[in-house]
Amino acid sequence: MLAADLFVLSFLEMSLEEKVFQEARSLLGDPINDWEFIGIEFNESHPHLRYYPSEGKISISLSLKAKYDEVQYIFQLSHELCHLFYPKRNSQV
Repeated sequence: MLAADLFVLSFLEMSLEEKVFQEARSLLGDPINDWEFIGIEFNESHPHLRYYPSEGKISISLSLKAKYDEVQYIFQLSHELCHLFYPKRNSQV
């Protein structure tokens, strides 16, 4: 199997959030490095970044609506990724 085939295969096996995160990283560079990104969670409130300061960790918290509505999921995740990656940015963006 060629390296390009392995890349395509691994990309197909990625979850939607992993694909969106990787695409954002390729466009914007690495996310803020003061915090360790630990993933996505859902809450009964609005979407936001949830900080765990005692642990130095951060997660993306999406509303429950996004858990059951793919359009809302992609919209909320994309918006919160912008906050996660700010102020890092690729000089070519």
